[in-house]
Amino acid sequence: MELMTSWKLEGIEIGRVEGRMEGRFEEAQRLALKLLRRRIGNVSEFQETQIRRLNLDMLEDLTDALLDFTLPDDLDAWLKEKTGAEQQENG
Repeated sequence: MELMTSWKLEGIEIGRVEGRMEGRFEEAQRLALKLLRRRIGNVSEFQETQIRRLNLDMLEDLTDALLDFTLPDDLDAWLKEKTGAEQQENG
């Protein structure tokens, strides 16, 4: 019985840690998008999709880098450099 309780407590703690990490990740995405919209205006659907694919470290890098952005093209260049993603032109 005591062993089972120990496993149960360990499982609960693991769930808490995972929940905190997921919350931190979602907040980093939300913050990056909010700051980008204030800094460069509208964020395209393509750009938002690429941002949502970033891992936590890259999201943190983006929030630092966006302070130097002045145009949506700056975000495109950053995404291309960091992820290889290049927005396709319509037409």
